[in-house]
Amino acid sequence: MKKKLLIGGCSFSQYQGPPTESRKPKWKPWTDFLMDEFEEKFKIINRAQSSFGQGMIAQSIVEELIRYNFEVDYVIIQWSAIGRSYSLNKKDFIDRVVQHGELQFAPHMEEYVTGKPEGQVTGNNPLMDVINETSSHFYTASLIKILMTKALLENKKIPYIMFWGWQQITTEIEYENKKIIDSIYDENFWRFNDNGGMNEYIVSNLGKEIGLVGKGDFHPSTTGQKFFYDNIVKSWKFLWE
Repeated sequence: MKKKLLIGGCSFSQYQGPPTESRKPKWKPWTDFLMDEFEEKFKIINRAQSSFGQGMIAQSIVEELIRYNFEVDYVIIQWSAIGRSYSLNKKDFIDRVVQHGELQFAPHMEEYVTGKPEGQVTGNNPLMDVINETSSHFYTASLIKILMTKALLENKKIPYIMFWGWQQITTEIEYENKKIIDSIYDENFWRFNDNGGMNEYIVSNLGKEIGLVGKGDFHPSTTGQKFFYDNIVKSWKFLWE
């Protein structure tokens, strides 16, 4: 009987599937390489989806855990941008921020509220300055979602590995949220150097021209994804037990 492997994340880890005449993915993710090699050993449930932030990643993981009555053998979670969140609709967002001044608890649709990764292209955001006033609250809320997911997995005694898609923690944020981050970072949270993630590991080893898609897109290329899979993912012992 196959063991169940549950995966969460954003577009860095989203299932792409084989290319077709009408659709050719920009890259092949590490999760597809994993499926190619281990689909006979594991029932792989990949819930990673483009633009997912910590809230939706955590929700998708918990939904699947409940669906399988917590009878899941392993979990891998690639965490996303701290600034990503979600709301019911943009009208709700505008009402809260502009009309009611609910800055501290306003949900939002933007991805990067405290800056953007080098090379990332984003559109103009007239509300960016307003949102930045509450960025520290978003960081805390986002980190707590990670901590709660970790606590649930440990409570249910489900082995897991977590990692950042790309670096999210600055020195200032680490200082302001030290207790939370210290509780999150342990042997089950893979990092590149202090706070780096998959993106930084790939760029450090392959460079941007080879490791990333390029042309304003900071997603890892197929070559970068394969490098991460071969050197990091395949080193995780549970795959070979």
